[in-house]
Parts: sequence; C-alpha cells; structure tokens
Amino acid sequence: MAAVLVWHPDPFWSGTSRLLFFLLLAHLLPTSLLSATPLVRVSDGWTKAYNGLQPGANQAEVNMDQRRVNELRQMFPTFPETTITQLLNAHSGQVDQTALTIAALSEIFHSEEDIEDSMLLPSEILYDDRMSEVHKLVLRSNPWLAKFPLLMPGPDINHVAANLALEYEGKYCWSTCFDADFLAALMYEGYLPMAEMTRAGPAKFILLPKMHHQRCILKFEDLHVRKKVRKRAARFDITCDAAFDAVVEGCLRQHGENWLHPPIINVLKEIFHRGGINGVRIHSFELWENGTMVAGEMGYSVGGCYTSLSGFYTVDSAGSVQCIGTAKLLQRAGVAFWDLGMTLKYKLDLGAHCVPRQAFLGEIWKTRNKRPIELPCEPVNVKQLLESASV
Repeated sequence: MAAVLVWHPDPFWSGTSRLLFFLLLAHLLPTSLLSATPLVRVSDGWTKAYNGLQPGANQAEVNMDQRRVNELRQMFPTFPETTITQLLNAHSGQVDQTALTIAALSEIFHSEEDIEDSMLLPSEILYDDRMSEVHKLVLRSNPWLAKFPLLMPGPDINHVAANLALEYEGKYCWSTCFDADFLAALMYEGYLPMAEMTRAGPAKFILLPKMHHQRCILKFEDLHVRKKVRKRAARFDITCDAAFDAVVEGCLRQHGENWLHPPIINVLKEIFHRGGINGVRIHSFELWENGTMVAGEMGYSVGGCYTSLSGFYTVDSAGSVQCIGTAKLLQRAGVAFWDLGMTLKYKLDLGAHCVPRQAFLGEIWKTRNKRPIELPCEPVNVKQLLESASV
C-alpha cells in the first residue's frame, strides 16, 4: 500500500456544523458564558473572550480545582484562564469534556487567514481521502489534530515525507503508527519523533513528527569551550552506546515522559538493539565520574549528521562537560554537523547557530548518505579528548 498523506484543514466545521455546534453550546452552557463579547487575538488564532459569571453564581463552582485548570492550560496555553475555569464549571469539573469543548472553540474561532497560512499548497504530495475508522474516531475525540496532516506508512513514505517538509508551513504531522521502520523513515527525512497522550478515543498515544521552522545546528569548527568546562573536564570520562537503557531512564527521571512516551521509547530501543534501520542509528552518550553515570544524552545519526533527542545530568557542570565531550567524539568520528533541535541559549553558547528549514534539509541531504559513523564504547577522559585537538 502506498504511503498516504491526508489533509483535512476543516473536517467537521462546515457552516452548518458550526451553527449546530453553537445551538448545542447555547443549550448546554450558562447564558452568562455566551453573552455578546468581542473576539480577541491570541498568539495562534482567534478565541472567544467570555465575560465573567454573573454576581450570585456559585463561588464553589467558579473557584474550580486549580490543578484541573493548570492541566488544561498546559494543553491549551493560548486559551484564557478565566474561560477555562468557566468551561470547567459548565462541565461540572470534567476535564475530558472541557478539553473537547476548548478544542472545538479554538478551531471555530481560528481565522480563515490563519487556516490558509498553515495549509499545504498544491504540489506533488499525494492527497487522499482514505482514512480508517480508527483515524476518524481519533479525530472526533481529539479535534485539535485536524489542523495537522495525517501520515500513514507505505513504501513511498520517504517521498511523501520529503515533499511535505518542503511544502507544509506548519511544524507537526500526526499518525497512529509507531512502527520502527516508519519512524526511521521520518527521522531519515529530518523529522523529530515525538508523541502525545490523547484525552479520549481509540488511540492512547499519537505520534507527532516535528519539522521545526528553524533548526539549531553546530558545525564543529565553531565549537566554543568555556575555561570553566576545560578546568573540570579531567574529573569525567565519556562513553558512547555503553548504557542506552540507563540513559533513557535518566532522561525520564529528570524530565518525565513529556513527549518521550512508552511507544517512542520502545521504537528507539528497537532501532538501537537492531543496530540501525535504513541508515538511522540510535546512540547514547554517557558521562562518568568515579564509575557513576552523572550525565547522558540520547539521539540518532543519519550518515554524517547526529541529532540530539534528550539528555540529563545529576551533578553540577556534568551536563556542560557531557555536551563538550559529545561534540569532540562526534567531530573525531567525522560527523559533519550536530543537529541540536530547537534553539536554546546554552546551544548558542556552544557555538551553534539557527538555520531555516530549507537550509537544514539541504544539510541533511548532503550528509545522510555518507558512511555511518563509528563511535567508541571505551571510556575516554574528557580533558584528554579536548587536548587531542585544538578547540
């Protein structure tokens, strides 16, 4: 079966559907929530600005459990907190039902201009209306996914994913497939594999392949090592691919599951233990002090490019030393550049710089078919590693 990209910018909200939704909303929610109020602009679309509940409303309902409000704010960071509180009140504190309503409202009030900005332009990308019942149920239960293209596995997934990366102006796609070969194909094309837990529906987790608008990359001739890091480097040894499972556990302890949910972990472990799939190899870097792992990171290589996924540290300065040690091991192995993902200050301090998506893809295409990199498992002292070549 051919790989399929399904794009439904507005699958449920035709004019009639919107009218019916408003009639239903007017029936379910208190009149005070639906009083005439202006539309206000937020960072990624139009949302309804509701007036507060009228005097005399039950304060116990208005002062809804802040934990539930915070949970919803994490899901919908641009939605007004007062509106979230009011909708929670209207739904008797049911987070799942409130989330569905907020997602629907966000979609309804999204301006046509914004929708068009994120749509795919006509291209050679395959468009298809075929969707399984599972996909339809997932969309009905999680309408926020309607803004993103759906990717399905197939023999031409590399072609579909590559064209999508060039044509699509958004950052995320989605899929219900967590097959290792499918994810390896997406990583080969420059996508970062991420996952999200759904609130309802037949799929507990959704794959969210991400293609940044800008990517932070490090060319090793630009690497900067601070004196403080040089001074402390002698305390630490670094290895590669020596304790992958332990590095995964360290990342989970420090950051929680976040995007690193069980299906993603299982795929990364499968690719690692298979020794790579279709040019994609999973790696871990471990930093040791007196035989104890004190920092680490995991990522993957595609030819001459290495991409970071996540990392952790347990003692001061260990994270900085691990980054420098990793950079020197990659440089020594002949890696062309280090893909650091999103832009953060510590990455810029290393000497990295941001490049637009097309430039990043160009770098990937130039280097991904190079001979796979070989990294040492034996411990190397980081100070000696730094002294082995000028920085």
